[in-house]
Amino acid sequence: MFMRRLKFLFLFMLLFFSTLSIAQPDNSIQIQELMETLVGESEDETEATAIFEHLESVIQNPMEINSVDREQLLDLYIITDFQVYTFLEYREKYGRILSMKELKLIPGFNSELIEKLNYFLYAGDQKILPEKKPIKKYSDFKIINRYTKTTPGKNGFLEECDSLGKFFGKNYSRLVKLQYKLGDSFSAGLTMESDAGEAFSFRDKSYGYDFYSYYFQFLKPEKFVRRIILGDFRLSSGLGLVHGYGFGSKSSDAIIKKKFTEIKPYTSAAESGFYRGIGIKSEFQNIESIVYFSGNRQTAAVEINEEGVQFSSVDASGLHRNLNEKMHKNSIRELNCGLILTMEANSSNFSYNSEITQFEESFEYRLYPNRDSQLKKDKLFINQSVSYNKLFPKFNISGEWAIDKNKNIAGQHIIQAHIHPLLNMSMSYRFFSPKYIALHSNSFSESSNTRNEKGFYLGVESFPFRTIILNAYIDLYSFPWMRYDDTSPYSGTDFTINGKWLLKKNFYIKMLIKKEYFSEKVITETHIAEMKEAVSSRFSIQTNYDFSENMIFRNKIEIKNYQHNQYKANGYLIYQEVNSKIPTKNLSVNFRYTIFEIPDWSVRIYSWEHDLLYSFYTPVFYKTGQNILINIRFGYKKFKLGAKGSFTIYSNEYSSGSGIENRSGRNFSTWKIQWIYSI
Repeated sequence: MFMRRLKFLFLFMLLFFSTLSIAQPDNSIQIQELMETLVGESEDETEATAIFEHLESVIQNPMEINSVDREQLLDLYIITDFQVYTFLEYREKYGRILSMKELKLIPGFNSELIEKLNYFLYAGDQKILPEKKPIKKYSDFKIINRYTKTTPGKNGFLEECDSLGKFFGKNYSRLVKLQYKLGDSFSAGLTMESDAGEAFSFRDKSYGYDFYSYYFQFLKPEKFVRRIILGDFRLSSGLGLVHGYGFGSKSSDAIIKKKFTEIKPYTSAAESGFYRGIGIKSEFQNIESIVYFSGNRQTAAVEINEEGVQFSSVDASGLHRNLNEKMHKNSIRELNCGLILTMEANSSNFSYNSEITQFEESFEYRLYPNRDSQLKKDKLFINQSVSYNKLFPKFNISGEWAIDKNKNIAGQHIIQAHIHPLLNMSMSYRFFSPKYIALHSNSFSESSNTRNEKGFYLGVESFPFRTIILNAYIDLYSFPWMRYDDTSPYSGTDFTINGKWLLKKNFYIKMLIKKEYFSEKVITETHIAEMKEAVSSRFSIQTNYDFSENMIFRNKIEIKNYQHNQYKANGYLIYQEVNSKIPTKNLSVNFRYTIFEIPDWSVRIYSWEHDLLYSFYTPVFYKTGQNILINIRFGYKKFKLGAKGSFTIYSNEYSSGSGIENRSGRNFSTWKIQWIYSI
């Protein structure tokens, strides 16, 4: 076993060094790498899929640089408020931008950013778009059909499974999306999805697919009304303390990219985390408003007692595969209404953000985020906040203060500075009260919610040499009150350095070093639970070589270490990837071979992988084995076909999950097939 791995490592290094001696220029950043940078480390597939779908759509239909507006630029997730401000100021002062290269003259813009923007924007000197119909008459209708099957199947598919746990449906999932767009005035969408194990039936009050999502969007129907959405939508405002859609957590990028205030159609197949009703965005002079009303049913395990019906959490899994799961489907009703008011003045804007949430049942939650804390029941939740954003010639400050119905507060404040053309900086301070409750928040933080956290973040992006880019950040955070399974409050430190070295136009190396100090519970010899310091470290090095315009090689080595009390664990992952395409045949093939040895869950490795068009997936690698990934895309006129196969072979018998979720074996595989037709 050791000799086989040694031989593979030798072949890996041979290929690595061989790429240094062969050079053909290609001045491009691969789209796949951009997607991985933006969403590759996210474990929130709902959020990541929405970002992925939007960026893929813009890449296929780039925007003209002289007509793009502030919202469209911020919606790319790669550009800051300050950069948008300087861009619009430059365009207003000097008129039309004639070339993408002209962006180098704008403060805050560098070669790295401009190369990324090349995929989303085009100038008059680029003929990358086919001749289009007049925008008001242009229409597009798209059908997406996707099937996914994973083997071996889970225990819930077995005949001997008990009647309450046995899955109704087959061992594959299906997804259908219908999308229609009419110029810049109207769009509509319908998403239908059934997970593996869910029945596809029209009997017993079933309606075919398990989940349906839809929207109708009217853009600029009148001067005053800018947008109307009927159906499913999501919201973002301020810094995410009330409405948090679109605000990601920490990543390898040091400069915080925050989302602007917006209402957008919901296009994901996840069955929670969205509004269903009507949202209206209006604008009058320098005042913008969003008003919305929503009534949506959620899945939750309800409990009936002498005090009535109550629940403690919403089930976000979206799984309704057996009697146990289906009995809780749509068991609670959630009503929402809210108002977002934004006033702009020169280079400043101020917002008032509010939301009222009413449940028909009692929502039971813990007063503090600890299982031993007092339980509280409520049906009505109110959140309000005031946010601000101010742009200066060299920096941008923004912040938000929020308060809930019980006068618990949360705050987030960010400074972004353009110190020098070769140096940018982000600073953030956050404080979330242990008792602050906001059901739809999602702000920049260490944890997954805006509750019980303090933190200070400092990030630096620098360009010390023409061919080197360095990102580094340090985040000092603490949890003032005990979290759910902890025995005491604790603090932690997260430190990351991320660098990119462009050796040639077609060859670069990326390196990441990450170390985090935090605390975890341990049982001492006297059987007393204590919090003791744990250390997690991560190191990865990746090479990207464009052998030619249609052939790309990518290699990666990642190592993780974990230490807690007397326990130590180490794991590693290595892969070789080849991407090739035949433009004349509209055919592209992605192949990746991975070996991994990860003995403990504490050193598990998430590794983003190429998926089908408009799809996102980040698998987790654990135990010892090897993985082969093949991804094929083919296009003919208005028809696109994609197929993906992922095969994992473990060294020993591997068991994943427990109960009905358990599946065991040495060979695991996932198949996906998708076809897209555009009219």
